[in-house]
Order: sequence, then C-alpha cells, then structure tokens
Amino acid sequence: MPLGNAHLSTRNVESRSRRSSRATSSSVLARTDGGNHEDGLVLRRRGLSLSSTVLGGLKAGYLKATPDRFVTAKQIADEIRRLLGHDKSTIYQRHQRYNEGDHPFLDHDELVSLCTKLANFLTKPRTRYFARSELCALFVEDPVVYDLFRDYAFTCLPAESYLFITKEVEENCHRRWSELLGRSTFKMNRRSETPQYNCDALKDTFNVSGRAAIEYLPYAMGLEMQNEDLVLLHQLWNKSLDYMVECYIGHHRVDNTDLCFKNIVSSGKPLAYFASPSQLERIMMDLVLHSTEVPFIFSTFFPPPMFEFRNPKDPYGAKLVIRSPARDWDIVSAATYAIPFLGAFAKEKIAKRFFSTRGKDFHALSEFIKKYGSGTPLEHTVLAKGEGAFIHLYEAVNDAATSYRRSRGVLSKLEENVHVALVTLVEPSLRTIVTGKPSWKEKKDWNVPRSNFIIAHTVDIDRYHKREMLNTFKYNDAYIDILNDRLRFQTYLQRSDGICNLTYIPQVRNVAYLRRFRIGLEYFITADGLPESNDRILNLRDLGAFSGDIVIDTMLLDRHVLSCLRVDGQSSVFNCRGHYPILAGFDFETKEPLFVSVVFKENYSPWYFTTVKNGASSVKYTDELGEDYISQHFFVLVLRHDPIDLPPQDIRHRAGAKDPTGPVYWVEFWPKKDAQYFSDERLRDDRLLKLLMNNLRTYKTAENILDGFNYWPLQMGRRIKHMKDNHIFTYVKLQLYDVGLLLRIPSEWIDLPELPAFTD
Repeated sequence: MPLGNAHLSTRNVESRSRRSSRATSSSVLARTDGGNHEDGLVLRRRGLSLSSTVLGGLKAGYLKATPDRFVTAKQIADEIRRLLGHDKSTIYQRHQRYNEGDHPFLDHDELVSLCTKLANFLTKPRTRYFARSELCALFVEDPVVYDLFRDYAFTCLPAESYLFITKEVEENCHRRWSELLGRSTFKMNRRSETPQYNCDALKDTFNVSGRAAIEYLPYAMGLEMQNEDLVLLHQLWNKSLDYMVECYIGHHRVDNTDLCFKNIVSSGKPLAYFASPSQLERIMMDLVLHSTEVPFIFSTFFPPPMFEFRNPKDPYGAKLVIRSPARDWDIVSAATYAIPFLGAFAKEKIAKRFFSTRGKDFHALSEFIKKYGSGTPLEHTVLAKGEGAFIHLYEAVNDAATSYRRSRGVLSKLEENVHVALVTLVEPSLRTIVTGKPSWKEKKDWNVPRSNFIIAHTVDIDRYHKREMLNTFKYNDAYIDILNDRLRFQTYLQRSDGICNLTYIPQVRNVAYLRRFRIGLEYFITADGLPESNDRILNLRDLGAFSGDIVIDTMLLDRHVLSCLRVDGQSSVFNCRGHYPILAGFDFETKEPLFVSVVFKENYSPWYFTTVKNGASSVKYTDELGEDYISQHFFVLVLRHDPIDLPPQDIRHRAGAKDPTGPVYWVEFWPKKDAQYFSDERLRDDRLLKLLMNNLRTYKTAENILDGFNYWPLQMGRRIKHMKDNHIFTYVKLQLYDVGLLLRIPSEWIDLPELPAFTD
C-alpha cells in the first residue's frame, strides 16, 4: 500500500490494533508524548531516524506473539511487505515519499511483532543466513523497515546479532542510496555536494558496507537516467563490477547480479556501457560457477541460435534467428558476446572449485558444461555447443566485427584461428551444395540453404576471406564455382541481416563521402570539413587566381564498399599489390599514384586523412590544430570486394568520373559542378561548402579590383545597402579622378580588416 496515505492499515491489522491499542501502544504514547492516540501510531521520521515514541512501541511489541503460520524468514518478510503495501507501490515511490517527509499513519503492532520474530532468527545459526538475506532485502525495499531495525537492534538484540554497525558511516550509506532511488538523480539538495561528489561517496559505500550497497545496486540500475546522471551511473556500475570481482561472489546473493543485468536491459540502457562483452568477461568464472542463480544473463546474452527458412526450395532463403530479451540481437551481437566469454575460461579456478575433478583439466567450457552443467541455464546456451558449427561461425563473425565495426582493420592474411574456423565450416558446406546431401554427421538437416548461409557469412565477408578459401580449394573446380557464386553474394549483400550490412566502418556510415582539395600542386583529403591546417584555410584567400588554383572533388562512399588495410611501418610497408587501394590522385612531379590513407589512435579518436605512396612505411598527417605529425601506424582505404562481384552500375553516372577505383570515383564539385554530380541526401554539407567558397571568391575578386587602384586618391561615395534573396549587399561608389566605379560587395566582407574603412 502507498505510504503517503494517512490510514493504510489492512482490516485485520486495524481490528487487532483497536483491541490492543489501549493496553499497549496508547499507554506508551501517553507516557512519552502526552497524547492518547486510539487508532494507531504515527511514524515520525527525519532522515533515517525514529522517534522515542516508536522505540517505546517497539519494546512493548517485543512481547507480542506472531501467528504460528509464519514459521520461516521468507514468510515473515512477505507478510511485512503486505502490511507495508508493497504490492501497491514501487520501491522508487517508497523511497521518494520517505525522502520528501511524507509520513504515513501505520497501525504498527503486528509489524513490530513480525519484525521481532524475524530479528530473533538472527540468533540461531540454522536460520541466520536466510533471516539476514530477507532483512537486507527489506531494508532496501522500504526505508521504514531500516528505521525500525536500526533502533531496535541496539535495544532488544544481543550484540552478536547486530546486522549493521549503526554508525554515522552506515547511516550515510543508506541515506545516500535511498536519496538516489527516490530522486532518480545524483544531484543533491546540499549545495556543498556536486553530483560527482555524491557519486564518489556512493562508490565508497562498497568499501564500508558492501553488502548494503550490493542490495541497492539492482534498483539503481533500473533508474531511467540521461546525460550527466547516466555517465555517473556508469561510473558507479564499474565500481560495483570491481567489487564483484574482488569479493562479492560466494559471499553475497549472486541473483542480485542477474537482477542488475535484467534491469539494465529492461530500462533501455546502452549495453555497450552497462552490459558490454568485456564487462561480462570480467565476471565470467563467477557466472559459470553460479549459473543456476543467473538465468537471465545466460538466456539473454548467450541464447542458442536456430535456422528458419522462408522457402525450403530457395537456396538462399535461410535465416539465422537468435531470440533474446535484448534489443536488436543479431549474429554480430551474439558473436561479440560469446567469443570473448569463451576466451575468458580459466580451467584452474574450475578445478579448485570442483574437487571431484581430481586434477582433471577442462580445456573448453563445453567440457565443463557437459560434466557439471546438466540441468543448469548453461546447458541451453550456445556455449554448450563446444567446437560445433555455431561457435566456428561466431568466431569468423566476431573477427569481422573487430576488423570493421571496431576499426581494427584487415590484414593481407587471415589469422590462424580464423582460417581454421573458415575451413571447418566451408568444406562441409561446399560438399553439401555439390552433392545435395548433409555432410555433418551430427546435423542431419544440414541442407543447401543452410550451407549457403554459412558461406555467405564467412567467405563473403570480404575479398580477403574469399581469396584464402579460393587458395585452399583451388584444385576443386566445383568448389571454386560455388565460392564465386555472385547471385549468393549479391542476395546477402542486399539483406539487412547479411554480414556486410552488419559489419561496417562506423565513420563511413556517419560521413558517407570524402572531399579532395587540390590547392596549387597539392592534394588534401578530408571527410566533412576543410583541410585541417588553419594556415591553409587562411591562405585560400591569398591565392592569385583563386578559381583556378582550388578545385574541390567529392567521392560518395558506400559502407559496403570499403575496408581499412592496416599497415605497421615498423614491421612492414604498404604494398598495393593484391589490393584495390582508393586512388587520391597523382603526384604532380613524379606522376606516382597517391592513395587515400587515414591515421587514428583509438577506436573513437578523430580520423586524419592524408595520402600515401606505394612502398611507404609512414605517412604525414595534420591534426585539427594545424600541427604536422608522422606515423608508422596507419591504414589505407581499399575496396572490400572485387569490383566484378558487385552489382553493375549505371554507366551514365560515370561520365564525369575522375581517378576511379572500381565503383568509387571523384566528381568535381567546385568551382564548376559536374553535370553528373551525385544526387544524394547525405551530401547536405554541399550547400554550406559552396556558399563558403563562393564568398571567398567574391571577396578575392573585390580585393583584386581594389588592389588595381591607388587607395589614397579614392573618394568614397555613399554606401547603399540592398536586400536581395535574403542577402544584404553594399554598393560602394569608387571615384578615381574622373573615373567612376560602382561595386557591389556582400556586406559581411565590409568589416574585414583587409578592406579599406568606408565612410558614409
């Protein structure tokens, strides 16, 4: 029942209270407060404190009997929840009302009696664990219960039964967590405390009262937050993970961890920050050893995949379905969670935990699941499949996601484990397609559509995966024909759940074009701005023949088209052989080809574009401050697929192509826009760039005209401002002796220091 209403007692409690109030509670109130309340007891709270009135009532209620039907700690705790109306309010509402000073009127006699018996369970070794668990949960679910027990423990229980050390630090812990749940923000009413200070104080509670903090944590993860609060909650969550790894599992309730992740998913928090693969990897061993207590984690992040077929006769109609409570769960999401989790397996801890193994080593998590995971949530996950086809498929997909979505880049040769996974998957799939019969002994239904799906999500990841499989099966013509099946490739290329759509370079999706600035005899490559150097931008206006010295071209990109070839100049150099590097132009002196290169330090750091020549071991780039740097670690933009495999293009759009590389090419944008220029909504910045360049050209033209006269003999006429097409122009009449000249200049250029000061 909500705690904000005045009289919230149930009928049974109300009738019992009326019969006994005169004999107990009323006499106590008369002695302490001087009043005579017949209908109930007012719980007067200030922060986390209880009045002496309640304390007297607690002592009187200590002798009352609890109904015999409540014989376990769980039953008593549930009855306390019923009396407090937990079924009619949320935990957040209860903490909010508590912190707002909303004082409910409660007939407390039965509540005190139940709390007394529950507290007495703490004195018995056999029931202490269960009573402590229920009490911890009640303290978090309702601050009223914490108030009751905090005062009651030091008056009615022996010292060895104390659940909490009632010191200022302990009270501060509960107060801060209660305020967080009730206010749904880290902001405090106290001016002296910033949100960051409050967050740091909450993180400290894991050190001084970890048990209480870990009980509050699941509800904190269910709060709906944004902006600064979400950032601070992320800090608090990371601190809790540190605590879990160090001392939580095995000493406290493991199901709280499961509830944390459940609330993270249900509240819509970004999984990349609150339930990332690396975070699950940190607590992997504890989750495996206590799998029965974390069913949500395993069913959500490691569900078993299954195939569905839109049309059994369609050889390309197979679809992989992964059902998970998490949103947008696809094969890439599943792979990026499963593979790191499997890699975190530590057989030493498993052997220490299960003494019956007698030194037996589990070389794979699937071996452990087969031995000890029967009947547990682990049994119904993809992790139990061991070295089966799905794990190999996930391994290949995870490698592709790392190369593209996490911008690790591709190499000329696949890593050994990825190559083995591909061969293990591709060979039986090819055999099934050639013979029309299943090739997997344990997979009787391994049919042609399923085999085509496997090949499409391994061989067709990019031309580097395909090239290795072509080399592996180069002596089998039937297999080569299947690997070169363009219809299969283009079918899955267009599907939203295909590997090429799911693995892409995020930067290309965000800014789907490149700019090429030819300034004088140099090329500068950018994504969505001007050349990075401030000096170059300022010098744009200093060029003599402005329109002839600057040419801007645009290259429209498709996220399916590009790969980033990783080059480490310390161990290798860039060799364009065997690749399709994106052509940036040609060196004006040596006529050598220049290719588009990019440098970035971290996954989310800025990308700096530049050019590179074949055989280079380093590149020179300029940052946003105009500083030049040389890096031996760089990437070269290359085609992801062989041009012959891609869908044919309309030849009419290639009329104005400059320096093409397969399906991508440059088209002139400025000073003269090509007639076949791209028509694409992603080029929204074209308008701004054109306006800037036209203004620069107008200014340069005006400056050249003015430079042709001797400034001092000029007699300035009146400036006339004129509005046209929402632009204000200034007409300036210049008089050079007997020669008159009327010049129209955009008003925004009038105040530039390079121009003479005009007077009316």
